[in-house]
Amino acid sequence: MSTPAVTVYINGDSAQLGEELGKAIQAIRDAGGSVEQAATKFSMLEARGSVQLLASEFGVHVPREISRMVASIDGLGPVLQNMVGIMAAVWAITAIEKYITKMREAEAAVSEGFSKALEATTTRSDELRAVVSG
Repeated sequence: MSTPAVTVYINGDSAQLGEELGKAIQAIRDAGGSVEQAATKFSMLEARGSVQLLASEFGVHVPREISRMVASIDGLGPVLQNMVGIMAAVWAITAIEKYITKMREAEAAVSEGFSKALEATTTRSDELRAVVSG
């Protein structure tokens, strides 16, 4: 189901502005709600998810009840709902960056371990040759 779009052009003519706003209000009503519902209707789940992702980014634990309260603040809920996609992308990029960092650390540790093992093997091999030839 597609969401109806409402476009309002403002050109300085107050009569035309009133007419365009009237069309916008009628379009919202035709879509099945009142102007007030359209302004306050948002997904609490997405808004709470955005609060949780934001808190996670800052390394802060936010209890479920607090995230629900923050998401329900007038005017903030719809903003948080719209941020959930952005926050998910930021979280994914951060997670990938942490993964890459950990993989590089593991690669360096494995490389260092192989170098030490090779050095120990070479030393032991040289000692063994000296004993056998000696």
